[in-house]
Amino acid sequence: MAAESPSAAPATPAEPAKKGLPIKTIGAVAVMLLVEAVAIIAAVKMFGGPSEVKGVGLEHAEHNEGDTLVEVPVLHEKFTNASSGRVWMWDTEVIIKAKKKHAGEEPGSAPKKGGHGEDAKSGAGEHAVGPSLREELQARMAEVRTGIGAIMSSAQHAYYTEPGRETLSRQILEYLRKVFGQDAEGNERVQEVLIPKCLGFPADY
Repeated sequence: MAAESPSAAPATPAEPAKKGLPIKTIGAVAVMLLVEAVAIIAAVKMFGGPSEVKGVGLEHAEHNEGDTLVEVPVLHEKFTNASSGRVWMWDTEVIIKAKKKHAGEEPGSAPKKGGHGEDAKSGAGEHAVGPSLREELQARMAEVRTGIGAIMSSAQHAYYTEPGRETLSRQILEYLRKVFGQDAEGNERVQEVLIPKCLGFPADY
């Protein structure tokens, strides 16, 4: 027998060939992706698509100093009332609330000056037409005292004992609105009536 050549290398098994993904699998995945894309597009169209985002501009109303409510003292007097069958004396204070442009400047207040030394247009007088409430009160004080005195003297005793004097406040408000009327735009010049003090005591003891 012939001797084997020492240089002859032992035979090695051949490596198996690499196999790629089957064509059927690739096709199935592609079909699934296509179906999913079609379904998404159909859903978006069905629900109208994404809503358009619109910016909302906030309007800042310019503050008008003339529309600020201020308190104007009307009177502080003692009124008698005998509706309960007994004479009572009521120490009463009446204040009205009005817009600054209707109320006018407080007595003794210095007028506002503009940049060139001229009177600036303040909110109190910018839209005012005619005398202010303070000026009319001063000119018609006797009339106002008489009208409010008639209301206080003829009121029922229960009106004085209400926690907020609601009935007396409403009656005086209606009277003062008739006296001072409305402005050129048809707005009431007197906005509210306050009675911060109404203390009573029998006057016949």
